Amino acid sequence: MLRLKFIIFLLFIISINNLQAQYNDDFVEPYVEPKGTNNWFVELGGAALLWSANYEKYLFQNQAKSLTWTGRVGFGFCPLDYRLLNSVYLEKNSVAMPFTTSLVLGKRKEKLEIGVGYTLATKNFIEREVFPTAALGFRVIDNNGTLLRIVYTPHYRDDKVINWFGVSLGRNF
Repeated sequence: MLRLKFIIFLLFIISINNLQAQYNDDFVEPYVEPKGTNNWFVELGGAALLWSANYEKYLFQNQAKSLTWTGRVGFGFCPLDYRLLNSVYLEKNSVAMPFTTSLVLGKRKEKLEIGVGYTLATKNFIEREVFPTAALGFRVIDNNGTLLRIVYTPHYRDDKVINWFGVSLGRNF
């Protein structure tokens, strides 16, 4: 009886794999890299700590489009005192501006992102704080140019490393 259940289970797995392969061949369009060399996106969390609107430019892209070097600038405004987990904070009416550069690796629409940069946090542009940040993440740019990023963005602030993350949604153009 156990052998019969095992054989039925194996046949079920094999049939699922065949159906999935057939579905992929019949219904999924092949990936075509969008032609744009710019991205804009809104990021929650991330290098600006609370939120930011960002512009990203492709500085270099190899022929196979498997390696892209990008530069990014962003702007975020914090209308209230923002404190989370007693480690991430921004004062009321402060501005956070991330400046980063990243390598984006991958030939398909799913790509790995590795980057470094800094964030300028200020309330009045006279007193300011600049802290380094990094980025290690995953991004997807679909055929239609939709951009989704999920990124781990640790930053060095107040003599300690603070682990943080960000989620972005935007557009390639």
